[in-house]
Amino acid sequence: MIVLACFQSFAPRLYTYTENVTKLIHEHDPTLRREFPGAFAAAEFDLGDLGSAPRLQDNDLLHGWRALTALGTYDSRYGGDIILWDDGWVIRFPPGATILFPAALMRYSFVQVQPGEKQYTFSQYLPAGLARYVGNGYESDAQFERLGTKKDLEGLRQMRGRRLETAITMYSGIHEYQHGSSLDVD
Repeated sequence: MIVLACFQSFAPRLYTYTENVTKLIHEHDPTLRREFPGAFAAAEFDLGDLGSAPRLQDNDLLHGWRALTALGTYDSRYGGDIILWDDGWVIRFPPGATILFPAALMRYSFVQVQPGEKQYTFSQYLPAGLARYVGNGYESDAQFERLGTKKDLEGLRQMRGRRLETAITMYSGIHEYQHGSSLDVD
């Protein structure tokens, strides 16, 4: 739950958006089962070899945050670091650590762990297609474009044109954290 508290504290508008999309999809289809509590609609385990080429999560909501948790048995002094390529950061990433970041925008990979050690990850995120599905009135992009009225399609084109502007407004600025306004950790 600390992950959700951090997400909510540092990106409250993005958290609310993510939580609302997840809530709406479950209200629309009550047969869906939530595997985990919280704002994220999807989760996955990566049980493969993580020491790999840089990757982007192109199925994630472009401006959404992915909660990535390190799992496994490895000595983080000798491997397992997460590399955020676009920022040039190498961050120690021991088992149990979690990072929140826009994985559809930031290329990342991991430093190979030592022979005989294992590193896995558990991720939670909001798929972009799911956000579009909810935004399209519970229709895929193809269905919406095929069945929508001219007015609907014009509205969709305008919304797509404002997507970046809308995404930026969901991020918080440092001024929002002054005087402890959003950082209540009690």
